Amino acid sequence: MPAEAEQSHMAKVKQVGLMLVRVGSTVWDADSRIGGATDLPLSEEGVGTCKEAAASTSGTTSVLFCGPDEASRQTAEMFSATCGGKIRVCDTLAEMRLGLWEGMRESEFEEKFPSASRQWREQPEGVVAPEGEALLDAESRILKALVRKIDRLKPDTERFALVLRPIAFGIVRAAIEDRPIGDLWEMIRARPAVDLIDLDAAKLETLRARASGNESPSKAVGGVA
Repeated sequence: MPAEAEQSHMAKVKQVGLMLVRVGSTVWDADSRIGGATDLPLSEEGVGTCKEAAASTSGTTSVLFCGPDEASRQTAEMFSATCGGKIRVCDTLAEMRLGLWEGMRESEFEEKFPSASRQWREQPEGVVAPEGEALLDAESRILKALVRKIDRLKPDTERFALVLRPIAFGIVRAAIEDRPIGDLWEMIRARPAVDLIDLDAAKLETLRARASGNESPSKAVGGVA
């Protein structure tokens, strides 16, 4: 698409409806293990809660965007079956990579690396897992992908869905509410797993500014030797 035509199309997307969905739980969640981007299926409990949530969610969607892992795709399929819409798998919407922390029990993490564990809870943007991804890098990647998806939607799109793993979900929720990324855990735990959100012009502008304004803390210190 020529640049002028693309800009003209992008300018027409002034508001859009969003169904924000947090991916269901996996066996690692039940076992209190750090998940990160590890590709896992939904647990039986995760399947049950997703089916129930999808069945009780009103409204339709035109398209559902999700990450490439199995749990994300399973969740998207259940919501597509009840709310409609084609599923689009996007690598750029994948969960934050937590490197060598992934698979570690939370209790083991706290015992072996108390300083990193505390900082991860209290100031997550300031710590990076070895071989993992900085939180602000993940935020930039996910928000830029989201803005691109929104600006490519047709102007008459009724509602689209975003199906995200927990940290990615918290990143998007914080951006929509214009909250600092340090509030990540509140955004994950204190917000509904499925929410219908009207993204008006002001919220879209906030998202675009957040997506374009990030700088990564590339020298943040990891917590695992």
